[in-house]
Amino acid sequence: MSDELRLARAYLAVVAEPPAPALVEFVARVGVLEAAERVRRGAAPASATAVTEARRDQRRGTSDLRAAEALGARLVIPEDDEWPSAAFLAFDYCGCEHLAPPLA
Repeated sequence: MSDELRLARAYLAVVAEPPAPALVEFVARVGVLEAAERVRRGAAPASATAVTEARRDQRRGTSDLRAAEALGARLVIPEDDEWPSAAFLAFDYCGCEHLAPPLA
Protein backbone atom coordinates (compact mmCIF):
# COMPACT_ATOMS: atom_id res chain seq x y z
CA MET A 1 0.00 0.00 0.00
CA SER A 2 1.44 3.33 -0.97
CA ASP A 3 2.05 5.98 1.67
CA GLU A 4 0.61 8.52 -0.76
CA LEU A 5 -2.72 6.68 -0.82
CA ARG A 6 -2.87 6.37 2.98
CA LEU A 7 -1.94 10.05 3.36
CA ALA A 8 -4.66 11.11 0.89
CA ARG A 9 -7.27 9.12 2.81
CA ALA A 10 -6.01 10.52 6.12
CA TYR A 11 -6.33 14.04 4.72
CA LEU A 12 -9.89 13.45 3.50
CA ALA A 13 -10.87 11.89 6.82
CA VAL A 14 -9.65 15.03 8.61
CA VAL A 15 -11.28 17.61 6.34
CA ALA A 16 -14.78 16.08 6.22
CA GLU A 17 -17.00 15.20 9.15
CA PRO A 18 -18.42 11.73 8.56
CA PRO A 19 -20.68 10.66 7.14
CA ALA A 20 -19.86 12.56 3.99
CA PRO A 21 -21.76 10.85 1.16
CA ALA A 22 -20.95 13.57 -1.39
CA LEU A 23 -17.23 13.23 -0.71
CA VAL A 24 -17.38 9.42 -0.73
CA GLU A 25 -19.13 9.55 -4.11
CA PHE A 26 -16.53 12.01 -5.45
CA VAL A 27 -13.70 9.70 -4.31
CA ALA A 28 -15.44 6.74 -5.98
CA ARG A 29 -15.75 8.70 -9.21
CA VAL A 30 -12.24 10.20 -9.54
CA GLY A 31 -10.10 8.16 -7.15
CA VAL A 32 -8.75 9.08 -3.75
CA LEU A 33 -5.55 10.80 -4.95
CA GLU A 34 -7.33 13.03 -7.45
CA ALA A 35 -10.13 13.79 -4.98
CA ALA A 36 -7.68 14.79 -2.24
CA GLU A 37 -5.75 17.04 -4.60
CA ARG A 38 -8.90 18.73 -5.90
CA VAL A 39 -10.24 19.26 -2.38
CA ARG A 40 -6.89 20.85 -1.37
CA ARG A 41 -7.03 23.21 -4.36
CA GLY A 42 -10.68 24.10 -3.77
CA ALA A 43 -11.54 22.54 -7.13
CA ALA A 44 -13.91 19.80 -5.98
CA PRO A 45 -17.58 19.75 -7.00
CA ALA A 46 -19.86 21.96 -4.92
CA SER A 47 -21.35 18.98 -3.08
CA ALA A 48 -17.90 17.82 -1.90
CA THR A 49 -16.73 21.38 -1.23
CA ALA A 50 -19.71 21.93 1.07
CA VAL A 51 -18.40 19.28 3.49
CA THR A 52 -14.67 20.07 3.18
CA GLU A 53 -14.36 23.85 2.79
CA ALA A 54 -14.04 24.66 6.50
CA ARG A 55 -11.04 22.37 7.01
CA ARG A 56 -9.52 21.88 3.58
CA ASP A 57 -6.36 23.79 4.55
CA GLN A 58 -5.48 21.18 7.19
CA ARG A 59 -2.03 19.71 6.57
CA ARG A 60 -1.59 17.42 9.55
CA GLY A 61 -2.03 14.03 7.85
CA THR A 62 1.64 13.07 8.00
CA SER A 63 1.98 14.09 11.65
CA ASP A 64 -1.23 12.26 12.56
CA LEU A 65 -0.01 9.07 10.87
CA ARG A 66 3.38 9.32 12.60
CA ALA A 67 1.75 9.91 15.99
CA ALA A 68 -0.45 6.86 15.50
CA GLU A 69 2.55 4.78 14.48
CA ALA A 70 4.45 5.89 17.59
CA LEU A 71 1.56 4.52 19.65
CA GLY A 72 1.54 1.23 17.77
CA ALA A 73 -1.55 2.07 15.71
CA ARG A 74 -2.13 2.71 12.06
CA LEU A 75 -4.90 4.05 9.89
CA VAL A 76 -6.73 1.24 8.13
CA ILE A 77 -8.03 2.17 4.68
CA PRO A 78 -10.25 0.37 2.14
CA GLU A 79 -7.21 -0.76 0.18
CA ASP A 80 -5.89 -2.74 3.19
CA ASP A 81 -6.58 -6.46 3.48
CA GLU A 82 -8.02 -6.00 6.96
CA TRP A 83 -10.55 -3.34 5.93
CA PRO A 84 -13.95 -4.61 7.18
CA SER A 85 -15.63 -4.52 3.77
CA ALA A 86 -18.50 -6.83 4.72
CA ALA A 87 -19.45 -4.68 7.70
CA PHE A 88 -19.68 -1.58 5.53
CA LEU A 89 -21.93 -3.18 2.88
CA ALA A 90 -24.89 -2.09 5.00
CA PHE A 91 -24.31 1.48 3.84
CA ASP A 92 -24.94 0.40 0.25
CA TYR A 93 -28.17 -1.42 1.06
CA CYS A 94 -29.83 0.68 3.75
CA GLY A 95 -31.31 3.22 1.35
CA CYS A 96 -30.15 6.06 3.61
CA GLU A 97 -28.84 8.82 1.37
CA HIS A 98 -27.36 10.73 4.32
CA LEU A 99 -25.03 7.84 5.25
CA ALA A 100 -21.82 6.65 3.62
CA PRO A 101 -19.00 4.29 4.54
CA PRO A 102 -15.91 5.89 6.06
CA LEU A 103 -13.04 6.99 3.86
CA ALA A 104 -10.49 5.56 6.32
